[in-house]
Amino acid sequence: MRRILTLPTLAILAFMSLPAHADTPSPPPSITMQGSGEVMVTPDMASISLGVTSFAVKAREALDANTAAMTKIFAGLKAAGIAEKDLQTAGFSINPRMSYDPNNAQPPKLEGYEVSNQLTIIIRKLDTLGSVIDAAVSDGSNNVNGISFGLSDTQAATDEARRKAYADAERKARLYAEAAGLELAEVMSLSETSGFEPRPMRLQMDAMVAKSAPVPVAPGEQALSASVNVTWRLE
Repeated sequence: MRRILTLPTLAILAFMSLPAHADTPSPPPSITMQGSGEVMVTPDMASISLGVTSFAVKAREALDANTAAMTKIFAGLKAAGIAEKDLQTAGFSINPRMSYDPNNAQPPKLEGYEVSNQLTIIIRKLDTLGSVIDAAVSDGSNNVNGISFGLSDTQAATDEARRKAYADAERKARLYAEAAGLELAEVMSLSETSGFEPRPMRLQMDAMVAKSAPVPVAPGEQALSASVNVTWRLE
């Protein structure tokens, strides 16, 4: 026997076949905005990389010369008040130095050996930085790779950058909301990314060999920045 479905029955079946999400309320209107803030700070510490490169026909002679120079540099740095925790060996190598025939008519010839010892120094009193460099060069350092300035405590400046970043995001979000005839309500989400960008300073060797005065250095200013993403509900 064939069943005949009436119109009310078809309507019920059609209603039951609707997707389950048909009654799910739509999310409230919202706006997400990125804000950034920056604070200029004056560094109060520095990191400097310097060392000694020695050459001799024999590796033993090159190593002995390098060791003697580095020992004198270490003693001078400690006498200048640099703590042991602020001294760290950054690199050490012994390599043969070869000479090559430009016409490739002769095989490479061993000239001798080169020993390099590199030291990273933390300077916590910037007013002593120039004299420390000058003393290290006088004690035998013949290469300085650069200086990086920084802050010993960045929390206060970072917090100020964060406040500026949030204010920047809120200002832009409020402008767009008003343009759309809406208002900002509560914050729905907030995330942060922040960073500190050191600006290394390179010094030329000819500026450091003079003993008449400490090496002139200028720490300048550095930018400490913060960035936030904020989402507000609109009403």
